[in-house]
Amino acid sequence: MIQIFASTNPDKLKSPTLAASPTIMGNLQGCRIPSLLLAQPVKADDQPVLIAISDIGNDSADWGKVEIGMRRSFDSGKTWTTPVETILSLPAHHAPQDFHDWHSAFYIDAVTTQATNGDIVMLVDMYPESKGLHAPEYLESGTGYTSIDGNSYQVLHSEHGNSVNTYTIREEGWIYDCNGHKTRYYIPQHHNPKYQYVTMGDMYYAATPEQGEYISFYPPLVPEDPSLSPDASHDIYVGNIYLNFEKPATNLEHPVFVQKRHVAPPASLYETYETDPAPLCAVVTSYLWVTRSIDQGATWSQPYDITSQVKVDSDHAFLGTGPGTGLTLQHQKEASKNGRLLMPVYALGKASALYSDDHGYTWHRANTNGNLYMNNVDECQLIELLNGDVISFGRQSTKAPTPISVSHDGGETWGVQMTTDLISLCCQKSVITYPVGKFPYPDGMEEGKQYVLSSHPSGNAPEDASRTNGVISLGEVQEDGTIVWIKERSLNLTPNPYADATGFERFFAYSSLAVLENGDIGLLYEPQPNNLIAYRSFSLRWIFE
Repeated sequence: MIQIFASTNPDKLKSPTLAASPTIMGNLQGCRIPSLLLAQPVKADDQPVLIAISDIGNDSADWGKVEIGMRRSFDSGKTWTTPVETILSLPAHHAPQDFHDWHSAFYIDAVTTQATNGDIVMLVDMYPESKGLHAPEYLESGTGYTSIDGNSYQVLHSEHGNSVNTYTIREEGWIYDCNGHKTRYYIPQHHNPKYQYVTMGDMYYAATPEQGEYISFYPPLVPEDPSLSPDASHDIYVGNIYLNFEKPATNLEHPVFVQKRHVAPPASLYETYETDPAPLCAVVTSYLWVTRSIDQGATWSQPYDITSQVKVDSDHAFLGTGPGTGLTLQHQKEASKNGRLLMPVYALGKASALYSDDHGYTWHRANTNGNLYMNNVDECQLIELLNGDVISFGRQSTKAPTPISVSHDGGETWGVQMTTDLISLCCQKSVITYPVGKFPYPDGMEEGKQYVLSSHPSGNAPEDASRTNGVISLGEVQEDGTIVWIKERSLNLTPNPYADATGFERFFAYSSLAVLENGDIGLLYEPQPNNLIAYRSFSLRWIFE
């Protein structure tokens, strides 16, 4: 067992002895929601790279200063020498100091896959300042976009929850008023990867009409007050549209400069820059953003928003990812669908899927005779069988067989909900297929057959539905596409490194599986209820031992 993400603050862990060294973790306070991907070579001299992704930030809360963090292994998970890297960040209104602080925009729930062109594509939920699903009364329904003359534009409001004075962000980031008139305000469209794109949503007032200083350039991390400049010719920074709590009254005739504030330990748990809401704010709803890497995770692109392509009014305030991994299809009877990216998503209580046929730039929503949901529930994961069928595994509400639904056309339409005899409980599960014919099978498995692996909690007793006793389940795919679950083994470690985490000695929650170069299986998982994500690997033979 290797700690991949772990809090360096003993007060944030069930057992203080589990606190990690800042040498690798930096100032990491909290982490949750793992995603594991073996990135295949892009160039001839590349080697596969194992990439671990996690939410990092506010004390394992699903809100606050939550960013997307990454670590990479260059020897198939044997060692993890790279430190935690923050790859995506959003602005903080007030840096959180405890679990309940929520005054920041945030990312959550990454899901990844690798396109056939070699790009790693990551889909992630993005929220403006809020507690997300944990304070639904604060959220607003809808997509956050409107259609004008066939074009989709992001909506801004003069105050949170007030849709009367609607502004829109249009070409080059210029803001238009409700009468369609161009204002002197704009949102820069190009942001610096050096700062993890944290300036996205910053809003400026152009000192010279029609000439935004940062229309074609990165805005600064910390803008200077133009009134202090000798010629006072610089554009005025007025705050960030993804912040909204206690937003000042809108007076666009008189732009007011906002000074960003640097905070750091010991005064703050986090080192970051705080800023204030802009005069206009984005709709406070869930958004889906995509980032991509062309170099096995060494660098990541500026995120782009696909919400308007896939979210619909019936999703209300939420359409989010089924965290873990997505699919790149390769066994479709219709050859044009091979290479398609398929990502699991869900609205409250209803699962769906998104697909892209251009390596993740444009996206479509699954649609079964007008039904945009796949007859499955909640957070789901997807696998592809050799016959081309795609199976969705949902998250049940209690300890029971797992709900599934099947697509016969590459994720475009879905059949009725059924169940498979994978007994799990109310928790995300990871489900993957094992490659056929690439590695020899151990005794107990039949060569030429396809097998499915799942990691999930199973409870400490037959009737126990707690997030405990993580197991690996092995299923054998039958000729008719059904799965027979033939073996299961507990992941409990001896000696148990969590023995002194009283009450949480056998905890197991979210997880993510990946097949490694040598045929072993890597597992990234939550072995404690907060602020710790670990990695281990095992062979197929281990399951039968």
